[in-house]
Amino acid sequence: MTALLQLRRACRSYRTHAGAVAALVDIDLTIAAGQSWAVMGASGSGKSTLLNILGALDRLDSGSYELDGVPLTRLDDDALSDLRLRRFGFIFQSFHLIAQLDVLENIALPLFYRQTAPELARQRACQLADQVGLADRLHHRPAQLSGGQQQRVAIARALANDPAVILADEPTGNLDSATGEQIMDLLLALPPQGKALIMVTHNEALARHCSHRLWLKDGRVARLES
Repeated sequence: MTALLQLRRACRSYRTHAGAVAALVDIDLTIAAGQSWAVMGASGSGKSTLLNILGALDRLDSGSYELDGVPLTRLDDDALSDLRLRRFGFIFQSFHLIAQLDVLENIALPLFYRQTAPELARQRACQLADQVGLADRLHHRPAQLSGGQQQRVAIARALANDPAVILADEPTGNLDSATGEQIMDLLLALPPQGKALIMVTHNEALARHCSHRLWLKDGRVARLES
């Protein structure tokens, strides 16, 4: 197995009014392209911190993190920002769509930041909208969409730059069970395309559909299954 993402003895702590809190402690983790990972654990176990580290949104205090063998700890903020845009796609529980933009514009937003030619960006956004079943909603704004449709827009936006890694934070948490299963079907179709999917979830039934499952407790790996 060739590692796409690799953490070694990864540690992260935060300062609070009560003192230092260890969010991640000596995490060893190897994730390959084509794998789907469910990250689980109680509130405060370190799930969101791990997702932020893997998505290069936060930095380690100690240990190492490599993407395709390249140490991310050596990159400055500008290089990390460029890396996030090119290699990572983010899907959030609360969608984070821009209310003033329609479906097509929301999907194309990462392409705008990469200065993709407008016509090419439009073609890509239309292709993705069709892929997630929203070809007939291109000019609707988020307020005109159901929760499931908004999450489909968020998934399409996350795929706009053809990222290697998809990071999803409770992507079905605000959806009813039937819609949540439809969203999971979309997400689980990504690893066979050679992408790595890492998803934080409290839903063990959904987690069982992933190829790998990781439980955190007090910032440490409590259990691994595959």
